Amino acid sequence: MTELLEPISIGFITEEDTSCPFDHELDEPPTVKNDLYGDGGALDASMSNKTPKSTYLYEKLKNAYEIKRIPNPRKEKNGDLRSPKKPVKVKFQRAKMVGGNLVTYEHETRYPLSVAAHHCIPAQQSLKKCETILAYMVKQGEDAGLKLGSGESDFSGGVVWANVGYDVNGLQNGKYLPGNYAVTRGAMKKWAPKEGDDSEGVSEPPADGVELLTGTPDDALNDQNSCWQYVLQAVEKGKGQFHDSHEPYGDFVLLVLEAIGEDMTKFEVKVALGECDKCNERKELITKQGKGIPTDHELVTKLNKLSSKLMAYLNGTGWNEEIYTSRWMDAYMTKIIYPRNA
Repeated sequence: MTELLEPISIGFITEEDTSCPFDHELDEPPTVKNDLYGDGGALDASMSNKTPKSTYLYEKLKNAYEIKRIPNPRKEKNGDLRSPKKPVKVKFQRAKMVGGNLVTYEHETRYPLSVAAHHCIPAQQSLKKCETILAYMVKQGEDAGLKLGSGESDFSGGVVWANVGYDVNGLQNGKYLPGNYAVTRGAMKKWAPKEGDDSEGVSEPPADGVELLTGTPDDALNDQNSCWQYVLQAVEKGKGQFHDSHEPYGDFVLLVLEAIGEDMTKFEVKVALGECDKCNERKELITKQGKGIPTDHELVTKLNKLSSKLMAYLNGTGWNEEIYTSRWMDAYMTKIIYPRNA
């Protein structure tokens, strides 16, 4: 785990930004907003609409980075997965009486395949839990706007003088991943993804024949596991990891965010100790403002780089045992990619 965390997280600050990351130019805090509540539908729209939306909400940086829409292969006119195409072929063993004898034969059923916009940095499962990094993203004295459930306290421990300007539903934080959305809604609740956390925004009626799909990740290599057959083809044809409830993935990303936040804390300590000459030159201004440390708006760029790094592990060609988006992918890693560990 340590070996994986270091190239993904630590390098984003200590290696690339050897100097203090906090702003040394502005004379007063800019007016900037955040959007830190994850919504799958909003992410899908940000990625695929004719006018895509960026993770950058600070105009100065938003105008500096060009983005290009990412078509949804399920919705695009010529998309590979556009409904009602049925690209997944699942084989079943059936039996019938022939001349008084029971004969088994193979029957093939075709199923559709859908994708959903996955947050590379999950909002509910990772970002909202990482107060270490939220402190440098949220304006001092303001709530984070996390839209928490009843009884939960929103984060209000920001130490910077302006919001960082991050939209967790921006295009740079999204990757379309295949899942069981086209074959589960209503008919197979036990296989359906959990609702609520970074909701996929996918809603469609289950395909015909979904009652035939059975099996669990625990018996993935069983020839009769038709769900496993579906997963294998979904990974190949959907060009990404199979995606449903992904708590282990969220926990991993949380560790990476914590590491980045800890690096930011180290820089904050250096500022407090007077070890940054540029901050020392502005100390009177910062004290006069009394609104926190000048924000590192390029922290959004660092988060985008993290998302990009994670995409390399999610695209169906790059693998790591620690990074998987469902129990099915855990089984895929241990039984196919890393069978020595099975």
